[in-house]
Amino acid sequence: MAYLLPLAVLQKIVSIVRRRSPHFMIDRRRLREIDQGLYALLGAVGAKVDDSEYTLAFREAVNAKPSDYAMAEVFRQIAIAENPLAPTVCTPDALAQLEGLARTRRAIHADLPQHNRRYHLIYMTWDELPVSEQEALRQTARELEAKFRSRIRQGATEKSSQNALLIGLADIYLRATNDWMSDPLELPHSIRSFFIQFAHASASPFFPKTEVSLKALSDRWANWKRSQNRVAGKFWAEERQIRKRPKKLK
Repeated sequence: MAYLLPLAVLQKIVSIVRRRSPHFMIDRRRLREIDQGLYALLGAVGAKVDDSEYTLAFREAVNAKPSDYAMAEVFRQIAIAENPLAPTVCTPDALAQLEGLARTRRAIHADLPQHNRRYHLIYMTWDELPVSEQEALRQTARELEAKFRSRIRQGATEKSSQNALLIGLADIYLRATNDWMSDPLELPHSIRSFFIQFAHASASPFFPKTEVSLKALSDRWANWKRSQNRVAGKFWAEERQIRKRPKKLK
């Protein structure tokens, strides 16, 4: 019987599942379900399991949008570069944002030499800008850097595709161990736990090692569980407050 994932990957997974549930037998039908489930999940979150049109489009979409950290670094470089408008320093996206913010403040419309052309940054070189406008542009870059840095969450970076991968792996793991009625949030995050070892064995051949190491997966799963517990705690706290409110008299 042909499988979609490498046989070595499936052998590691079966070994972990058998250690977790020694009395639960994995037959060919069950193994086929695990194989197909993992293959579909890995492809859906952009792993290079194949070069189908869907997975290629997903990877392009994920890589097309720079992170807040990346944009903050771009504007930091713009603020300190000798030539902030050089194509190697200022990306098209950054240039558009600089243009938009500068135009709202009319920062590039004053004291400019006449060139018989529209005064947009895309048409200008750095040396054509007066010194006062150069400094105004650097200040705009610093403000945009601060804006994007304020969006960066402290602690582990937010990667929706990796969170989705772990959530999907938790579901497949519970079904593989015949424990699918349990709450996935109850799965431990220790690097020695069967679940984290299962996730590592499933994902490590398809992602950079730093992203799916045992510690990286453990930390991300722990962060995800904490975030969900905070959401649940907030919900129940708000519900208790609603229950304590006295009824209004008609």
